[in-house]
Amino acid sequence: MKHPRQEDEMDELAPISCGHQTICPALTTCCEVFKNGEVRNMCCPLQDAVCCEDTCCPAGYHCRSNGRCEKRAVRDFFGDFAV
Repeated sequence: MKHPRQEDEMDELAPISCGHQTICPALTTCCEVFKNGEVRNMCCPLQDAVCCEDTCCPAGYHCRSNGRCEKRAVRDFFGDFAV
């Protein structure tokens, strides 16, 4: 018999089904991106990531132009200025 903790650990290591016939490895994030006129799924190599238009950022960050990431606290304090 498996203990609940072992089952939780196994769930964390299980692949993630993202839809559109995409399966991402464990500890990654599924992101929907718009590419070539279609919505597609992308596997972001970060756990609990923030999905951007065509990339992803670590948790606690937000997306900027040109695929850059910025800490959320900076955006919340100063506003979202175009760079």
